[in-house]
Amino acid sequence: MIKLFTAFAGYGTDNFALKQLGIPYELIGFSEIDEYAIKCFKQNHQGNNYGDISKIDWDIVPDFDLITAGFPCQDVSNAGKQNLNKGRTILGMELTKALKIKQPKYFLFENVKGLMSDKFKDFKEQLIKSWEDCGYKVYSEVLNTKDFGIPQSRSRVFFVGIRKDINQNFKFPEKEELKIYLKELLEDLPFRDIPPFQSGKYGNKDRMDCLKCVDDLYFHTMTINRTHANQYLLSADKKKCRLFNKKEAFRLQGFLKDEVNLDGLSDNQAYRLAGNGQSVNVVTKIFFQLLKSEEVKQEAMQSQARHSSQA
Repeated sequence: MIKLFTAFAGYGTDNFALKQLGIPYELIGFSEIDEYAIKCFKQNHQGNNYGDISKIDWDIVPDFDLITAGFPCQDVSNAGKQNLNKGRTILGMELTKALKIKQPKYFLFENVKGLMSDKFKDFKEQLIKSWEDCGYKVYSEVLNTKDFGIPQSRSRVFFVGIRKDINQNFKFPEKEELKIYLKELLEDLPFRDIPPFQSGKYGNKDRMDCLKCVDDLYFHTMTINRTHANQYLLSADKKKCRLFNKKEAFRLQGFLKDEVNLDGLSDNQAYRLAGNGQSVNVVTKIFFQLLKSEEVKQEAMQSQARHSSQA
C-alpha cells in the first residue's frame, strides 16, 4: 500500500488518480491553506491538514512513500508578474525539506511551463539540484492535457523523482490522439450577449479569437479568473457567450464522470480550484508509469523467487 502526503493539495488530484488506477493507498496527510480547497479536499478525501508548508515540522509527520505537490506558479507564470521576489513559487524549496527529512520513495511535483523558460533557468536548476542532493533521480517533461485525452490545451511541467537506492527508471507517458470534443463536455445551458470586455493582456472586445467556440476541438488553458475574455465560451453561431459552470470546469480537468464532490462551493469558487489544479488524466498516466510498473516488477521478482524455491 502506498503511503501518500500531498502538499499544496488543492482538491487532491493525486488521490483521485490513485483511486482511478485502483492502487491501494493511505493518505498520511496534506498541506493546504486555502479555505475552499480545504473544504473540497476534506469532503472528497478526509485526511489531516498540516496547514502552511513552511511551518510543518517534518520530524513529527508519519513516514510516507510518495509526496506530491503542485507548488505555486504565480511568480513564473505568463499570466503573472514573473517575479520570484513575490515569494510564492520559491515555496517549492519547502519540498526539499520534506525530501531530506522523510526520504520517500517517490515524488511528483508540478508547475507551469514558464518555470522551464530561460528567465528562470537558474531557479529551476537550483530546485532540481536540491532534490538530487537529497538522493533522487529526477525526470522532467512538459505535458499537455490535450495530448492525454481531454479537450483542454494546458501545458504543465512535471517532475518525477525516484530515490537513488531504488532500482527503477522512469519514462513519461506517450501522447495519444484526442477523441473527445469540447462540446461533449458541456451541459445544455443558456448563452447571453457578449459583454464589453476590458482591453488588456487577457482579451479585447475586438479580438473574438479570445473566445473559444463550442465547436472547437479543445479549450485553451483555464485560469483561476473567470472574468477574462479568453475564459468565455462562444456559442456555435458565434453571436453569444457564457461561462463554464463548475461541473464543466472539472470535466476539462479530466473528471468526466463528475467524480469531485463540489457541494457547498459556488461556481466561482470551484472554477478557481479547477483553474489552479492539475489534470487528473495526466497524473493518472504518470502514476501508471511510475507505480504500476513497480508493482509489476515486484510481482515478477516474487514469481521468480517462487520458481527458484521450487526448483
